[in-house]
Amino acid sequence: MSVDMKAKAEASKAEGNTHFTSKRYDEAIECYSSAIKFDPSNHLYFSNRAACYTAKKEFSAAKADATECIKLSPSFLKGYYRLVQSNLELSLFDEATNAAREGLKLDPDNSELQKQMRLIKAKKAAKASADRNQSLGRPASQGDAKELLELQDAMQATRREMNEVQQYLSGCQREQKMAELTKSEMSSFPSDAAMYRSVGKMFMKATRDEIESYHDSQSATLQKKEKQYNDKLEYLKKRANSQMVNYKELRGGR
Repeated sequence: MSVDMKAKAEASKAEGNTHFTSKRYDEAIECYSSAIKFDPSNHLYFSNRAACYTAKKEFSAAKADATECIKLSPSFLKGYYRLVQSNLELSLFDEATNAAREGLKLDPDNSELQKQMRLIKAKKAAKASADRNQSLGRPASQGDAKELLELQDAMQATRREMNEVQQYLSGCQREQKMAELTKSEMSSFPSDAAMYRSVGKMFMKATRDEIESYHDSQSATLQKKEKQYNDKLEYLKKRANSQMVNYKELRGGR
């Protein structure tokens, strides 16, 4: 392809970006379509046009462009995001899931694709719940998918908080064991043995009584912390159980 054709394609893309920013989606589509005519091998033009079609809620067209984008550049993550988005809006949940999984193979920690996976599950569960309600003659809730997604995010946050508290609790318990071991070892030393207490990276000479008093104080502080962490952990467990119950109820008892 000639340099001139590529330059024309880029100029059309730049003009399309300006229209897109101003939400003039029809004009932007025309520009991106021109860019594609000049250079049909550039995946970005299809990705940008897919974004326009999505904004116009023309999801079938968006899906076609996202699919072509991925075909041209299988490592382009935004292409997978756009394909998931269009499939999701078309209620093609299995296809949306497959697209999200392919994208996550490239970047397992991609937060946007991870969020899309949660949204797929929420919308899929909400649709199943709505179908069940319809079959039983019950009114369907329009907010089920949003509530499910919010609950999933809340459950994930609770799990993270539980893991953090568990780490603090484990650290506190290790410190207590070390303090008890130190005190036990001290009892085997001669009464006139020289003793030192660590202060940061330094060691200061101290009497046995001073060291024992220090460790008793530390032990009391650690026991208090351990109780606080255990109480916090119990609270989080109850919150997690409550969230799970709400989640199952929203999904129709499944």
